[in-house]
This record gives sequence, structure tokens and C-alpha cells, in this order.
Amino acid sequence: MTTGSILIGIALFLVVGLFIARPFLTPAPPAEVVTEREMLEAEKEALLARIRALDFDAETGKQDSKEWEGEREFLLEKAADVLKKLDETEDVDAAIEAAIAKILGEVNS
Repeated sequence: MTTGSILIGIALFLVVGLFIARPFLTPAPPAEVVTEREMLEAEKEALLARIRALDFDAETGKQDSKEWEGEREFLLEKAADVLKKLDETEDVDAAIEAAIAKILGEVNS
């Protein structure tokens, strides 16, 4: 083996090693902050999707009507609770927005 081929092999080994180690050397991206309102919105959408799927199963005859009624009522109650919580968070959001507007008004004056 010649010196040139050894140096090329070492360089190739280093390049491949750095390529493989790159995910371990880079910092992880910061975690996305999820607000309570976003979590409630996601839960609402999931409940609505489950209700739609349940209704579809009942229409196609895949589910017994007694089971469908009980499960649908349970899901509707959960959805109503989520909607109440969403209404409560709207008041908090409005209060925060008003406080920010007030602060910005004082700063700009």
C-alpha cells in the first residue's frame, strides 16, 4: 500500500464517521410549547372525529344501537365539557390580550 491510498482511506473514514456522528453532535431543537387552549382544541377535534366514526358505524350496521346510544352520549358529554373549558380559556385569553393592549398603550404614550 502506498502512503496516498492510506491517507485517502483515513480521510474517507473521517468523513463517514462525521456523517454518522452528526445527529449526536448537533443540539436538539427546542420543544414546542403547547398551550392549554391548543390541547383542548385538539381534544375537541378528536372527540368530533370519534363521534363521526361512531355514527358512520351505526349507519352501516357495524354497531348495535344500544352500544351506539351509550357511547355517543358519553362522547357528547365529554365534548360538552371540553367546549365549556374552551369558553373559560377564551375569557382568560381576552383578559391577557386586554392587559397587553393596556401595557402597549402606556408604553406608546
